[in-house]
Amino acid sequence: MKYTDYNEKKKHGEPNFPLEYYYVNRFEPLHWHKELEFIRIKTGTMKIFLDNILYTVNAGEQIIIQSGTLHRGVLENCFYECIVFDPAMLCKHKNDIAETYIMPIINRRVAVFPLTAGKPETYDSINLLFDECGRSLTNNELDIYAALYKVFSSLYKENMISQTHSAGRTEKQNQTVGKIIDWIQNNYTENLTLSDIAGVGNLSTKYLCRLFKDYTLMTPVEYINNLRIENACHLMIYSDLSVTDAALESGFNDLSYFIKIFKRYKGITPSEYKKTYKSKS
Repeated sequence: MKYTDYNEKKKHGEPNFPLEYYYVNRFEPLHWHKELEFIRIKTGTMKIFLDNILYTVNAGEQIIIQSGTLHRGVLENCFYECIVFDPAMLCKHKNDIAETYIMPIINRRVAVFPLTAGKPETYDSINLLFDECGRSLTNNELDIYAALYKVFSSLYKENMISQTHSAGRTEKQNQTVGKIIDWIQNNYTENLTLSDIAGVGNLSTKYLCRLFKDYTLMTPVEYINNLRIENACHLMIYSDLSVTDAALESGFNDLSYFIKIFKRYKGITPSEYKKTYKSKS
C-alpha cells in the first residue's frame, strides 16, 4: 500500500458494506477520515497522536480512533491490524437505537475514550470483531454486524463515552485543518506557497502557521517535506526511477536541497537509502 494513499478520500470496503480490514507495519503522516478506526497491536509499540494528544499502545493492546480525528503515528518494530469502517452502516434504518447510540458518535456530539485497557468487555468485543474480520469480509457479514453492535454496547456499558466532547478545539478548527491537510496531500508535488495553503482555509499565513503547528507539531513546510520524502522513498524502492527523478516526481526541484532534507529525516543519503532497501523490496 502506498504510504500516502490512506486519507479521508480512500474508499474503505464497498458502498453496501463500508468496512475494510488491514494488516500493516507502517503508518500514514497526519491525516483524518470520516470513518471510525480500531487498531490492535500485534508486535512492538505504536506512539499515536490523536488531535495532538500522545498515546502509547503496546503489543496486545488496542486503540479507538473516532471519526474526524486528526491522527499520526510512530512505529517501533510494530505490526498492527486495523479495521476502518463507516458507522453509518449501522444506521441504514433510522430508529431510536441508531439516533441514541450511533449518530452522536458519528457527529462527534460525544467523545469515545481511545484506550480499552481496563475495559474487559470492550477489549473482548473488539478482539471478537478482529477475529471475525480476519476470517472473511464476504462470507460472514452478519457476524461482523453483530460484533460491531456488541462493540458499541460495550463502549456505553463501560463508560467509554463522554457526553461532552473534550478535544480542546472547536469543530470548525478541526474541519479547517483537516481540509488543509487533505488539500496538501493532493497537491504536495506541486510548487506550493504558504499563501496557497492559507487560502484553502481562508486564513492569514501567520494564523495558518500557528494553527498548523498546534495540531501537527510541524510547520506547513516541514509537513510538505515529510510527504515528499516519503513519496520519494516509495518511488526509489518500488519503481525504476533514479534518485533524481524520484525527487522531481515528489516535488523537489533542487537536488542538493532534496539530499539535505532527506538526510535530516532519514539519517542517510537518498542513494544509501535506495541501495539498502531496494534489494529488500
